[in-house]
Amino acid sequence: MLTDQPGGFARALETLTAERKKDPKSPILATRFVNYLGYQAIQSDDAKSAIALMQLNVDARPASSNAWDSLGDAYLAGGQRDKAREASEKSLKLVDSDPDEPEEQRKLIRDSARERLDRLKGQS
Repeated sequence: MLTDQPGGFARALETLTAERKKDPKSPILATRFVNYLGYQAIQSDDAKSAIALMQLNVDARPASSNAWDSLGDAYLAGGQRDKAREASEKSLKLVDSDPDEPEEQRKLIRDSARERLDRLKGQS
């Protein structure tokens, strides 16, 4: 409900960050939920909050190809092309060895990162 209010994504991020310090295994920090909030922030044109939310997932799971892929989307939404490229490349490096993702999801992550890199290359 915080996200429906002005500055809501920033307040949600503050809440999640505080919860992480208190209990890093808190259910509110579930990767899918944080990822969902990040994409909601992108859709709401709040790239700054989206980047911070996606970074929260990367910090919690630095070996997650999905977390890096999502961070790439957030950077791209924020116009940070070099960082979007770096996050996408990192996602591709991790995707084949990511034990948390089934092969079907790895394919989606791989396709997403490659598509973003192609788009970035086309914008050079």
